[in-house]
Amino acid sequence: MMKKIAAIAAVLFALVAVSPAQAETPNAIAIIDANFDSSLISGNVVDVCVVGEVLCARDDKPVTSSHFRNYNHGTIMADIVRANNPGATIILIRAANIKTSVINGLGFEAALDWIQENRDAYNIGSVSFSYNAGNGSRCLPASPGVNVIDTHNEIVSDISLLKAMGTTVYAASGNHGSGDRIDYPACIDDVVAVGSTLYRGSQIQSDIIVTGFTYTSEVLKSNSSRLQDRYPILSSGAFPVRVGNTTSVATAITAATAVPVIVAAAVEPEPEPETQPDPRELLGVSLDSTTVLLQSVTTNVKSSDELDKATAEKLIADLKKLVEELETVYNK
Repeated sequence: MMKKIAAIAAVLFALVAVSPAQAETPNAIAIIDANFDSSLISGNVVDVCVVGEVLCARDDKPVTSSHFRNYNHGTIMADIVRANNPGATIILIRAANIKTSVINGLGFEAALDWIQENRDAYNIGSVSFSYNAGNGSRCLPASPGVNVIDTHNEIVSDISLLKAMGTTVYAASGNHGSGDRIDYPACIDDVVAVGSTLYRGSQIQSDIIVTGFTYTSEVLKSNSSRLQDRYPILSSGAFPVRVGNTTSVATAITAATAVPVIVAAAVEPEPEPETQPDPRELLGVSLDSTTVLLQSVTTNVKSSDELDKATAEKLIADLKKLVEELETVYNK
């Protein structure tokens, strides 16, 4: 199923003022993911779990790096939505049976059902789903114990009804480096498939393509300087949480800015304790950023598109900075 490229969207963090009427009943943004730590997300946040009372009561903790990736993913997506829409209501919908596991078609469909039932009460304007919940090439969900065709038809019906109600579902195309692969449910016609310029293979069947570099959180912290999703997320730490411009990130940004962006009330930030990070850790940050840029430039050079001079110039500047940091670290 081919998806048409409709636009190339830049990563924008511009905030717009809204009328008093809008401020009273703002559009909410629903995020469907495996797990969230809502205590790390500021503003008006609603916690929802749709996998049943027994499973919702489980509080599984991550142990392996793959566990951390699943466990942290939703919190990072919520942070990105909050950064791009500071005053909106964010609804965090846990749809994985286990917090350290993944979402299948049944969990996704249950989340869509909840959104339908509560759409008017919360004025839900957009839905962000940065997961692969099935087989995109066949455009069918993972549906353990249930007929996949039936689950798919229910999902398609839910999305179509939400669209008619004025709620758009945005889903990640997938971080595919080449080819025309696409994830599920981004393959569904009424879903807006979101791709990233960092992953050229995600662009072919995407409706929207977001360009950007590394996302750096102003709130989420870690004790590692590396690009994050495999380490504990903290409320305080030596380094900010950082992620590349994946299709997950692109989807969260798109869903956040698809509804009116509301300026949050000013809050005096608490002063953070001063820390002196190891210069080798700072060097690691620069290495990660340069690697992401280098990948983007390499992909651009190998393609038939017009050469992206601005990205290349930024890479040159970052490489010069990296050389200086290398000299500083090894001189010490």
